[in-house]
This record gives sequence, C-alpha cells and structure tokens, in this order.
Amino acid sequence: MPTTTPYRAPAEGPDRPALPALFVPWDDAEDKTNPIKVFYSILFSLFCAALLWAAAPTVAVVFAVVVTVGFVVVFRSRPPRGFGLEVHGETLVISRHGEAQPTTVALAAVRNVEIERKAIQRVTYQQQFSDPLPTTELSGDVEVARIVLSLDGDVAPVRLTETWAPVFVCMERFGKVRTFLRAHGWLPLPEREP
Repeated sequence: MPTTTPYRAPAEGPDRPALPALFVPWDDAEDKTNPIKVFYSILFSLFCAALLWAAAPTVAVVFAVVVTVGFVVVFRSRPPRGFGLEVHGETLVISRHGEAQPTTVALAAVRNVEIERKAIQRVTYQQQFSDPLPTTELSGDVEVARIVLSLDGDVAPVRLTETWAPVFVCMERFGKVRTFLRAHGWLPLPEREP
C-alpha cells in the first residue's frame, strides 16, 4: 500500500464489496405500556374468574382461557419498528415502518444529519402500601429527540421517524446513520470542498 493512502481508506475498484442496507430500530419514547394498568387488568380478570368460579366452574375456566389468550395477543413481542436506509447509485432510499412507498432523496442534496429535540413530561404512578388507589404525578422534563436530514435549498427537512426516542438512543442511532452515509461517499456540508 502506498504511503499516501490515508488510514482506513475505503477499498476502491470492482472488487469492493457492496455495502448492505442499514436498518435502524426505533422505539417511541411517548408510547410505553403502563405497568400499573397491566397489574390492575390482571387483578380485575382474576376477580371476575373467582366470581364466575362460584357460579359455574366451567364458565370460569373458559373465561380464564379467553383472558389468557387475550393477554398473549395484546402483549406479544412485536417485530422491531424503525427505518431502513439504502443507497442506490447517488440516491438515498428511506423506508419507514408503515409506509407503502419509500422516500427517495439525492445523496448529494443531503446537507447534514441533525437531531431535533424536545422536552416531554411523563405521568408517573405512585402507590404506597396503604393507598387504596395510585396517585399520578408529572415527572420533570425528559428530553427526547429524532433524526432529521437537512437538504439543499428551501426543501423541508426529511424526518427519518415521526416518533421521538430518548436522547441517548437517538445519539447512538445518529452516529450509525452518519457512518452509513459516509461509507457511501457522503460528506456533511462543512466538510465538502468548495
């Protein structure tokens, strides 16, 4: 290797392996299952099953089976949601969960990858042993973020997701997106040669 080749220079030529697409899993920070609701729904189901057992044990067993199947269906593990990035030539293809048609953007038109932030307040449930019902409180501000591609001209920025994630998750995924785009020859606007 010649001494003028920079460290970690990408392999050039026809024998360069094709880079795979990038899938970025994304969890919505504002949509979490509340454990206290799950607990009370299980408690209510057990109470109903006990009442039914006193009236008719067969009906109680059928009710218990139906409720169990319902919980399995509602709380089953789901495939990860997120977005996919692919580069075809000079075009960036963005595939989002739930979208029929992927979004395409010219790779050269992407000025920068940025993070959009906001603060939310979560409702927290507190319950002491002596409390008959849980009390709700608003938490302090929790910062959430999402990844945005800023484009050349007066074009609106492209949000890679519509949902927000915790900042530490977003920062990790932000680095992966930038690394993926750099592997395909993209440079942010401040680093481009004039």
